[in-house]
Amino acid sequence: MMYARRHKGMTLIEMVIAISIFSLIVLGVTVLFASLWRLQGFTMRLGLSSQQATAAVTKMADLIRDARQADNGAYIIAAATSSELTVYTDVDGDDAAERVRFFRDGSVIKMGVVEPTASVPVTYNTATETVTTIAKDVVDTTDGTPLFVYYDNANTALGAPPPVQDVRMVRITVTVDTDPHAPPEGVVISSFASLRNVREW
Repeated sequence: MMYARRHKGMTLIEMVIAISIFSLIVLGVTVLFASLWRLQGFTMRLGLSSQQATAAVTKMADLIRDARQADNGAYIIAAATSSELTVYTDVDGDDAAERVRFFRDGSVIKMGVVEPTASVPVTYNTATETVTTIAKDVVDTTDGTPLFVYYDNANTALGAPPPVQDVRMVRITVTVDTDPHAPPEGVVISSFASLRNVREW
């Protein structure tokens, strides 16, 4: 005697439960990949900003170290505050001392350069200043450290603005953060620059 085999399929309820479970798994994987993608994008942006800020701090430190008397006889440092520093230094390797101004403008750090005139006497026309951005995504440091801190012969911090003739060393501190309202905290880049040619005075 032969019995017919009955093939039992999935009920409607089982099908709905299976689809629901599959949908939850897909949703979870999608959310995970989206989070990882956002984190990777943030990390890349912060890395690029940090790299740019490191290059900017290195450039500022090198130019400040090589600061020298202006071609018109003016002192090495033209102006110094906690957020702006103007020195005379050779930016482009032409043996002329340009008037170079480093300053923060909102979330960027800029460098302004004024070439000396070919006239006699030499002058520096600030109206011809060429300004370029050297660092972006700049934020205030959590401890309130300014962009520039000045030190004297005894490595004692001077007030801002300092007497420019007393400045022997400058500390440069830049903090970058692509999203200040979200963790992690920004990256701090700092360097010291001693004025090599200040002994001429």
